[in-house]
Amino acid sequence: MTRRWFQCLAALFVVLCFGSDAWSEVERVVILKVDGLPFDTLNYYVRRKDPRTGKSVLPWIDHLFYERGTQYRNFYNRGLSLSAPSWALLDSGQPSAIKGNLEFDRLTLRSYDYLNMFTHILKNSTGSQTATPAAQVMDEQGIPLLSDAYGASEKYVSLQLLSRGLMANPKSASRLFSLQSPKGWLDEWTIGLQGDELFIDTLERDLIAKLKDPQIRYLDFLLPVFDHTAHVNREPEALQRALQQVDDVVGSIWSTIEKSPLADQTVLVLLSDHGMNTDPQVYSQGYNLIDLFTSARGGGHHVVTNRPSGSKNAIV
Repeated sequence: MTRRWFQCLAALFVVLCFGSDAWSEVERVVILKVDGLPFDTLNYYVRRKDPRTGKSVLPWIDHLFYERGTQYRNFYNRGLSLSAPSWALLDSGQPSAIKGNLEFDRLTLRSYDYLNMFTHILKNSTGSQTATPAAQVMDEQGIPLLSDAYGASEKYVSLQLLSRGLMANPKSASRLFSLQSPKGWLDEWTIGLQGDELFIDTLERDLIAKLKDPQIRYLDFLLPVFDHTAHVNREPEALQRALQQVDDVVGSIWSTIEKSPLADQTVLVLLSDHGMNTDPQVYSQGYNLIDLFTSARGGGHHVVTNRPSGSKNAIV
């Protein structure tokens, strides 16, 4: 690990979690990235109580980051509220060289579809180590990623927009394909990756296994479940279920960390790239047009919709 990038990593996690004296004791960094999660939404559900237990509906996040940790509402310069530019900023610590989720170069006639993970998985399923389009652009600009501060044998980076290769385990590719039908993969390629159980399964099998290896010092995993939910549904119950799924993952990871040989030298970071409007009354991501059009206020229309998640075309 170079001195320059050690300093960059140290600065980031000192701000997030520890004072400068404590950083010298940190031997392992575990980053959980929750795509599209605004701080205010997380804060609201952490404060929400489960009537059965009297505790937070997100008990692990409440315990680890509110009772025992530190929260920051915002800690980087504001940019476009899009995944690719935001992760490029966070994963490099520098102003984003990527300006949108999809870009087209009028000079070279080259297109950049940063969110098309299907093609990335397909290429890497043969065993090649092709970087994602976003990582390739960063390389072309000479901008290293924070994960580059660690050697290949010292880190685990999950499937995400800025990664090199297809995680550290070649078997992950075959498992990613086997967990879902070909039709499901085609749907995800055309409407966006939504196989949340696929990612959680990979987490349990790969990330948790890596946590047991003291040689791995940097672990970086992306959870897309909240972003995918909030884009199509902003009902409070749906958002809470998505966050509870994240909370379960946090609990599994922390339980594994506590049993690992580096438990006392591990820092756990929960991070998001951007927020989105989750107010059900405001027309934005996930606004329920069906409820609007079928209501008296919307005219009480019959509505033909695109295929909702988990069902065929619906006529309301």
